[in-house]
Amino acid sequence: MLKFFRRLFRRWTRASRTGARPPRGQARKPTAGTGRPGRGPKTVLAPETGPTAKTGLAPKTAQASKTMPATETTPAPKIAAAALPPAPDPDTFPAFLQPAFAAPAPRPAPMQGPEMPAPPEVTVDEIEALIAPLRSVPAGHRLVRFGPHGDGGYILPDDLDGVIGCLGLGVGRNIDFEFEIAERGIPVTLADGTVAGLPRIHPGFRFVARNVGRVDNDREVTIARLAADGFPKTGDLILKMDIEGGEFAAIEALPDDVLARFRIITLEVHWLTRILMQNRIGAYRRFFDRLTAGHAVVHLHPNNAGPVHALGAYEIPRLMEFTFLRRDRLGDGDFGPPPPDAPNIASRPPLALPACWRRTPD
Repeated sequence: MLKFFRRLFRRWTRASRTGARPPRGQARKPTAGTGRPGRGPKTVLAPETGPTAKTGLAPKTAQASKTMPATETTPAPKIAAAALPPAPDPDTFPAFLQPAFAAPAPRPAPMQGPEMPAPPEVTVDEIEALIAPLRSVPAGHRLVRFGPHGDGGYILPDDLDGVIGCLGLGVGRNIDFEFEIAERGIPVTLADGTVAGLPRIHPGFRFVARNVGRVDNDREVTIARLAADGFPKTGDLILKMDIEGGEFAAIEALPDDVLARFRIITLEVHWLTRILMQNRIGAYRRFFDRLTAGHAVVHLHPNNAGPVHALGAYEIPRLMEFTFLRRDRLGDGDFGPPPPDAPNIASRPPLALPACWRRTPD
């Protein structure tokens, strides 16, 4: 209703200023000499000479048979602009209508002040401090590949004796890794809320159609809940996780006693290049400090699906796969080099592990 009255007031004001035609419904002045409003003069025929037709037919004469002269017309005069009443005063409107006709408040002047300084850049020393604990150490066990020779396959230490369960977080379209673990006689709980079901079936599988996160509800589930519902309360476990960036919240919500149950952890860390940002490196430092407190990195693999960013001699892949082994399981034996790495995306050039991620021999 406010919009209607506002349009009505503007139309009325515009008409009073320009002298336009009167509003609809107002009578117009009659045109002079016609007796009819707004129309031209009526055409009148000249009378005939001789007796009229009312008293009888007059004898035909030469004058009566002549053609009547043409009638003359006068041009229609212009319509004068009607006088309009003055525009209404908004102050006389009801209180609830006055805000609609009030003049808009002036815009405030833009704020003036000093420019914000550019965020400080990460230093080489900060990158070195973060990477140093992540350089791989000898596992003391033979390293073997589980899963496909490409994306979805991971290299683990062959130290599975006594493991009572495995969590496969992030299913996708390939679960060969979980299938080979189940073939070793280890039950596997798989969780992923983005798929309706598993592409393969195994008697040792248990599927939870929820995403892994920091809380337990209808759409999310924590690592602690999956471990408690799927396996006995004691015994070592394997954690495999590729959940597209959700690993940070999942690890942050993981209690220390549950984290200590995982003998082997293999996961893909996403957006690793953000460690080059001063406002992000702290979150990555806390994430890796949590993992390396009780586990050591035994294998690294850069994913060639993403680019590599550099800071001086430090090259940081966007995606990196890490394999951790609990420190009490590290051995002293030398089992030779690990299996050869395979590119995650076969159609792209392979990506070698940058030198800054390799441990310098003592």
